[in-house]
Amino acid sequence: MNSAAPIRNARAFDGDDADLPRSRPHVSNWFFAVLILVSYAGYFSGQGALGLVGPDEPRYVSIARSMERTGDWVTPRLNGLPWFEKPILYYWSAAASFKLFGENDFAARFPSALAAILAAAAIAWMAWRFYGGTTSFLALLMFPTSVATLAFARAATPDMLFTGTIAAAMACGAAQIFEESPGLWCRIGFGFFLGAATLAKGPAAIVLAGGGVAFWATFSRKWMRSFRLAHPLSVFVFFLTALPWYFLCARRNPDFLNVFIFQHNFERFLTPVFHHVKPWWFFPPILVLWILPWSALLFALGLRAAAIKEWRERFARPGFYFACWTIFVVIFFSASKSKLPGYILPAVPTMILLLAAAASRIRCTRDDAARGVTMGLGATWLALVVGAGFWLHRQLPTSAFAQLHSVWYFLAFAAAGGAIVAALGSAKRIAAALLVNAALIASLLIAANLFVVRKIDPLVSSRATAKAFLAAESGKTITTVEKIPAGSLGSYKLDRAWQYGLEYYLDRQIPEWTPESGGSFWLFTNDAGCRDIRRRGMECTPVQQTAPTAWLVHIQPAASRRTPP
Repeated sequence: MNSAAPIRNARAFDGDDADLPRSRPHVSNWFFAVLILVSYAGYFSGQGALGLVGPDEPRYVSIARSMERTGDWVTPRLNGLPWFEKPILYYWSAAASFKLFGENDFAARFPSALAAILAAAAIAWMAWRFYGGTTSFLALLMFPTSVATLAFARAATPDMLFTGTIAAAMACGAAQIFEESPGLWCRIGFGFFLGAATLAKGPAAIVLAGGGVAFWATFSRKWMRSFRLAHPLSVFVFFLTALPWYFLCARRNPDFLNVFIFQHNFERFLTPVFHHVKPWWFFPPILVLWILPWSALLFALGLRAAAIKEWRERFARPGFYFACWTIFVVIFFSASKSKLPGYILPAVPTMILLLAAAASRIRCTRDDAARGVTMGLGATWLALVVGAGFWLHRQLPTSAFAQLHSVWYFLAFAAAGGAIVAALGSAKRIAAALLVNAALIASLLIAANLFVVRKIDPLVSSRATAKAFLAAESGKTITTVEKIPAGSLGSYKLDRAWQYGLEYYLDRQIPEWTPESGGSFWLFTNDAGCRDIRRRGMECTPVQQTAPTAWLVHIQPAASRRTPP
């Protein structure tokens, strides 16, 4: 790419880079090569390398699998019982993915990858319309390499679906607000994508969209333009998209509205009932984490904001509109009593759009400030390497990460890459530094999927433990598990993430064992659980120890194994 911004159509509200030149950019083959690399790495690399982790992934995927098998596309069910924690969109998309690709971890995460691509397309479209092609290309480069995308584009959860549909609604909304003749499809698109976001996460979609636009209108005093989003066609399409499932689910399940709307929305927001309590300042640092390795570009945004003298004029421009979407998401969820890092994921696409505009600007100016910001991108890598090295040094020798000696090669590669980015920035070769920065994280991710992730998979996911159990049960391994009688397999003091994971991979419920049950049982437990069983006077014999957090043990009363005198 050269340093000039591309031609764009004149708008009633010009973009924030109106003072930059606008010749059509020349996009080099290097850029397309890096774009292909980062797109593959960010959206598809290693989708199935890691088994389902945490309590949420196996739980959501179990519901989608049940939906695909039973054909009930209205009521989400977990272990046969209605489950109304989240709306239907992820379950629909994952169930459809299972029909296409079969029941596997790649299929479970494929909807999130598509949703991430939707988010990238939305901000690239906005960048092209309001900033130009250079910013659009940079947004396509930066979004798939952000930590948020690397994490949630390969997560079998509704988070990225919510983010992608909200980003698409934001883009359609921007076209309606800032263009005199936005066109029929923008109105239809706003209603459809906002309805889809409501199917992904519920009424939070309406709150975030309405709040972000109202926040912008309050400062810009352009209330009449904001009311364009309430066009009858947009409202009609919104209800046509979102309402049928809510109506059908409430009709079939009388407790749906109470459980989903009040317990999992109002109570989650207003009370700490789900025990996700964090300080009020929790989300700003999380947002900085989510936009790594591009966080240093925040300084470019700050310098641009400090140079603005006529703020009232800037309030009416698209850049402030995008900023309001980001700011409102952070403010809104900061007020919640329950806080999880994924809550502010919808703030990431607009944040990346603003950072892409800042990157395009410093490519054109190439002054000392641009030089310092670009060197900051390289310094970020060096700081991350030092922090990771210190953390690894403090790990116990028995720790899984301490035993992965290849991690040190990754840290050395990251440090060398960061040094190259900083050197390019020092030479004011801004475009090259941006390309190396994106290629660096993409290369590290691909290499990690090939050489590291599969080694840590048995330690963080229940997939390997379940496979070992099934292989032993079928007699395919040396350690053979005898045919376990019905009702004799259980769990004891097992982390709930492993509980849900094992139930998903074994495709059976695993009831919690209690000491009062007595008798002979096969249990999934851990070292602490086994020691507790022995303290209760029972024998606990480990049979499989694929993961330190989920042993398969055989327990029986100690007296039953004594030889009679």
